[in-house]
Amino acid sequence: MFKKLKAYFGIHFSQKINSEEDFWNWFSRYESTFFNSIQSGDGVGERVINPILSKLEDLGEGYYLLAGAPDKDKCEIIFTADGDL
Repeated sequence: MFKKLKAYFGIHFSQKINSEEDFWNWFSRYESTFFNSIQSGDGVGERVINPILSKLEDLGEGYYLLAGAPDKDKCEIIFTADGDL
């Protein structure tokens, strides 16, 4: 599945994320791709949630996401933690 996404979006899944800074640098490269997918509502799980979660897993477990578009000019991605102490 990730090979198909990489071919479709050019998303680099092989890049290892070692820090929060690495993650945000990676995220910023694909921000417009994520925005367009959320706006269209087409394959948000496959094209937004799964790629982001795959990178967050490099940092650890317990991350969750919600994504949506409140209007045509905005998108939201809400990052949440597991909450288990």
